Amino acid sequence: MPLLKDYINSHPQWTAAVALLPNAEIQPQLASWRTVRVMLGDGFNDIFSSNIPAGRVAATLAQMDSIVRDLSK
Repeated sequence: MPLLKDYINSHPQWTAAVALLPNAEIQPQLASWRTVRVMLGDGFNDIFSSNIPAGRVAATLAQMDSIVRDLSK
């Protein structure tokens, strides 16, 4: 970390990400995880890459949550 001092000073978002590392967890060890992971990627891609109204974000997240529950049974 001392060797990265200049980088850390010029990239505060990197420092914030490193601070979150203790919260990291491995991916779930479920057979359905491969399908769930693809669905989550598609859902978040829809939320962040399209021009959707703010009210639709909550509905999309709720739909994603419902799909995850169904796939994880």
